[in-house]
Amino acid sequence: SQVLLSLIFGDKLNSGKVEFGMNGGFNLSYLRGIAESKAQNNWELGFYFDIMLKEKTPWYLSTGVYIKSNVGGTNVPLDFPGNRQINDSIYTGFKNFNGTVEKQFNTFYVPFNLRYLSKCGIFIEAGAQAGLVFKTHDIYTAEVNDYELLYDAVKGVRNNGLYKWFDGGIDGGIGYKSKGSTGWKLGVWYYLGLTNIYKKDQI
Repeated sequence: SQVLLSLIFGDKLNSGKVEFGMNGGFNLSYLRGIAESKAQNNWELGFYFDIMLKEKTPWYLSTGVYIKSNVGGTNVPLDFPGNRQINDSIYTGFKNFNGTVEKQFNTFYVPFNLRYLSKCGIFIEAGAQAGLVFKTHDIYTAEVNDYELLYDAVKGVRNNGLYKWFDGGIDGGIGYKSKGSTGWKLGVWYYLGLTNIYKKDQI
């Protein structure tokens, strides 16, 4: 519904001090603290607000919502203590074929960044980002005679006993913004999560 609203009302929400639009891109995420884990590839989609803090100045508040921004990691070992529990028969089957676990966190992210926009269109920004984790997956995978065996051990949403519902940290980016009423932005952003996604801090 948010995407539909931005398509319908985007021009009406724009003013001299506020710019509203949609954004999308490619997301590469990692899990810290698990040496064997590898990156996970995802697409992200959302909308943004660029708010001029004062007229004729290069400073802006950049915010919005990423309504599709999944994060996580792959190649997590089966014996990692933070894996969601599955029954013994399924676990033994994956263990016999050297299986791994992929962790997916479906998350809404809201950035709050201070942006400096130069006259030539190059910008830099930095700030904080908060996330609402609304669904999580532990996906077990094993290769069996050239056949990929999958099992999604998802159980519930949000506060399901294993993961927290909140993710927060700091982020920053650099990019280019074109001029004109039909302008566009292209950039690269980095987000560093500072919260432990697990409810038990020992994991």
